[in-house]
Amino acid sequence: MCHKFADMSFWVDFPSVFILEFKQYIDNIIRLNLPLTKSPYTSVFMDCSCQSNPEQGLNMEILTRLSKALGHIADGEITGNKNYITKALQDWSADLYEQMEWV
Repeated sequence: MCHKFADMSFWVDFPSVFILEFKQYIDNIIRLNLPLTKSPYTSVFMDCSCQSNPEQGLNMEILTRLSKALGHIADGEITGNKNYITKALQDWSADLYEQMEWV
C-alpha cells in the first residue's frame, strides 16, 4: 500500500486541474474496462471487455469510487465527504495502485 496516496491531505494540495486530469484517466480506464487483475495469460490480442471476472468487477467498483472522490476533491466538496474520500483513496492505494501498469 502506498500510504502517501491513501492520505487525503496529499491530494488536496494539488490544483483542481491536475485532479480533474487524473480523474479523466481513471474514468477512461473504467470506460474501456481495462484489466485490473493479474493474469499470466494476458495477451495484447485479446479483447478484455468480454472477460467474466468477479475480481475485475470489484476493482472497477473501487475505481468508480475513486473517480467520485477525486470529483469531490476537485470541486472543493471535502467537508461532508471526508469518510467517503478517505475510504476510496485507501482502497485504491491498497488494492489497485501497484497493479495499474499496462504494457
